[in-house]
Amino acid sequence: MIILIFGDSITEGLWDSNGGWADRIKAFVQSEEIKSGIKNYHKVYNLGVDGNTTQQIIKRFEAETKARLYPDEEYAFIFAIGTNDTLHRNNQEFESTPERYKSELNQLIELTQKYSSKVMFIDLLPVDENLTNPIKSSSSGKCYTNERIRSFNEILHELCDSHSLTYIKVSEKYLEQEYKSLLADGIHPNDKGHEVIFDLVVKHIKEIL
Repeated sequence: MIILIFGDSITEGLWDSNGGWADRIKAFVQSEEIKSGIKNYHKVYNLGVDGNTTQQIIKRFEAETKARLYPDEEYAFIFAIGTNDTLHRNNQEFESTPERYKSELNQLIELTQKYSSKVMFIDLLPVDENLTNPIKSSSSGKCYTNERIRSFNEILHELCDSHSLTYIKVSEKYLEQEYKSLLADGIHPNDKGHEVIFDLVVKHIKEIL
């Protein structure tokens, strides 16, 4: 099984001293493979890129995937994408809209299903608006708000249901606790926040291996 994980800076692992949730998945899979005597050739690729939107994932999806094709191997895909699509600046300039997000997700799903039926999406995490509306370190008025995130999550959940894809509700787990304590800078998870994501995702990884 070859597992490709696409996403943005959260997937890439920013502000986690252990490399992020996707790298933790990679370490788990490699550890299990070694224990088994390297019988199945399970591999994980962390393809998170800082700042990526859904449109940017679509643009690089084919090249990234084809570069990692192996004869007679099974594939699975995990996507954690959409937070940067919710970005806006001073309530005037919007990176995307829920309608465009829906259209691009449909494109991405269509591309992915050429390679595998094993497709998972992780929903968008809540943010600490005291730090993200606007982002204090930004001079261009960048903003992330929970209202926008909720509307994009609704689109994502609806599409996963309609296509019978796995939808991993990380935001629900965050909101069950004091989620701001899971964030390093109001938007990116800290070590504990990445651990929460890993714990939820690894359950699904175990099912497909």
